[in-house]
Parts: sequence; C-alpha cells; structure tokens
Amino acid sequence: MVKGDIIPEFSVVLMKFQYRDTLYTNLVNSIEQINFWNMPLHDTACGPGTDGETWTFELIEGGRYHLLGRWAPEVCGDSNTRRLAQVGLRIRELSRLDKVLTALGEQKSGL
Repeated sequence: MVKGDIIPEFSVVLMKFQYRDTLYTNLVNSIEQINFWNMPLHDTACGPGTDGETWTFELIEGGRYHLLGRWAPEVCGDSNTRRLAQVGLRIRELSRLDKVLTALGEQKSGL
C-alpha cells in the first residue's frame, strides 16, 4: 500500500432467514420477466450523473452468473432497469438489514 491510499472499511454480516418457497419463486419470476440474464452490464439509456448512487446486482442461480451496474435505477434507465430496482427494494425490505444492525448496536444503514 502506498502512503495516502484509501482503503474503505467494510463489514460482512451473514444473515440466514427461512422464507416460504413462494417468496423465492416470486423473486425468480420477477427476475425472469425483466430478462435479467440477458441485460447488458450498463444501461445506456441513462448514464452516471453527478449525484445519486450506483447499484450492483449480482445473481447466481442454477449454475448461471450475471452482474449488472445501474446508476439510480429506481428513477433512471429503461423500464427493465426500473423494474429491477423494484425487485432490489423488495429484497432489501425482506433482508431486515436495519433490524439486524440495531440488534448489533450499530447505526442504521440509511438504505
């Protein structure tokens, strides 16, 4: 490491929840409906701006792997990108991240 390099601090929390099969099936169906597995890495309909956030979507399922990056997907991009953002928001809601952080005595994520 060179003096002055910035190494971001991060935490990894492994959470394991049991959900009904219908939840998994609904999420998989949502991913399939927007043709996730064939979406390009970046959405050319909307590029990075000067404010906002970049979301990374990474999925592994049935031996398939796909990675996407989207800038402010809930408001920027084509219809599939915005639908993908809705799936991401649903997964965040289901993950209960802020409840876990609170239980650990940590600050809420702000997500």
